[in-house]
Amino acid sequence: MATSLILPIGFVSFLFILIGIYISVRDGGKKNLHVFDFFFLGATVLAFVLANYLWFLLNDKQTGILVGIWAVGNATLGLYFRIMFSKAGNDDFQ
Repeated sequence: MATSLILPIGFVSFLFILIGIYISVRDGGKKNLHVFDFFFLGATVLAFVLANYLWFLLNDKQTGILVGIWAVGNATLGLYFRIMFSKAGNDDFQ
């Protein structure tokens, strides 16, 4: 794959992620989301954008990889705490 295609493909995939987030929030309603969900989601998106900025625009590949790991960690922690919150009976969805 040509290196010139990597950045546009990454941008399009990130756009699809944002559209998917918007649709899930819109269809799921605000009652299924809590404040901590937005913090973890924001941290994940921010780490993803920063990692791509470092990797592609600043050409700092090692730092981009390190920051890219943050996105996965943030998403994993968000899912973990969401599951624990649901198991504790603090949510009204099944």
